[in-house]
Amino acid sequence: MTPLEQFSTLLDVERKAALAADVDTLAALQDHKAAVLAEMESDPPTAQQQAEIVRKAHANIGLVRQLAELHRALLVGEAAAPTYGPRGVTVMETTLSLRRP
Repeated sequence: MTPLEQFSTLLDVERKAALAADVDTLAALQDHKAAVLAEMESDPPTAQQQAEIVRKAHANIGLVRQLAELHRALLVGEAAAPTYGPRGVTVMETTLSLRRP
């Protein structure tokens, strides 16, 4: 398996781990991804291959951010409220849900 194929497979595993909220697997994958990325430097992907990897990685980043936001809300008592940034893209802001009765 080429480093590119390995990295693509790792991104697939990362996606499944994020969907399953498997934080331990997500953490363990980071060292593996870094090692494979280092291997890819000797044989860089084509522009098309790179675009596909970037697409998969960005999708995973979104899932991991949602997972982190959920964990923060559960642990700290913060509620996520979607707002829109200057480019019209949804931005997650957090507000404390600590209120006095």
